Amino acid sequence: MRAVSLLAALLWAGCAAIKPPLPSTDPVVEQRARAALRAMCPRGVRLTQRAIVNAAGRQFSCDGMLQIAADGGLRMALLAPMGVIAELRARPDGTTEVVKTAPSFHESWARECVAGTARLLFAADEAELRFGRGADGRPVLWREAADGTRWLYVFSADGGQWQEAEVSQGWQRLLHATGMPGGFRVRGSSFELELRTVGR
Repeated sequence: MRAVSLLAALLWAGCAAIKPPLPSTDPVVEQRARAALRAMCPRGVRLTQRAIVNAAGRQFSCDGMLQIAADGGLRMALLAPMGVIAELRARPDGTTEVVKTAPSFHESWARECVAGTARLLFAADEAELRFGRGADGRPVLWREAADGTRWLYVFSADGGQWQEAEVSQGWQRLLHATGMPGGFRVRGSSFELELRTVGR
């Protein structure tokens, strides 16, 4: 049974990944997409969030505090009635410092779930992103690191609305996010998350 679950996870991670973008030139749509991304990743703000996390067969609710610096760096804390679950700093250079985690939560989980999600949704550096079209024709902003890790943001046909985002490496999808009323749904290799911003 475990082998079947693992196979299903691998199929989700790989085959469902959005294909590499195709080159495109459409200045009006590109400008709209960049404006929509800036609205999604505001700088110099503090956000209060509510999250429902499903991981390791358990579901729990928690509150989050996220501070987005002017340079795109992030400082975040995940809180539950039992206390601090995780506190992290994500720097603009891509490094992450795990300041604190609760004893029952692994540091690797904090990096993947908390820091990985926050980077994808709130720390996109517009200047690093290229414009293109996905295999389905939708406009995208994307970048690819030297190790093959790709960040991809997908927009509506006119570029005015963000629709989904993902982080992938090679054939494997690491994180995938879609919008929902007032927030986001995120799926990683070991968790699912509903995240809503409730104040700023």
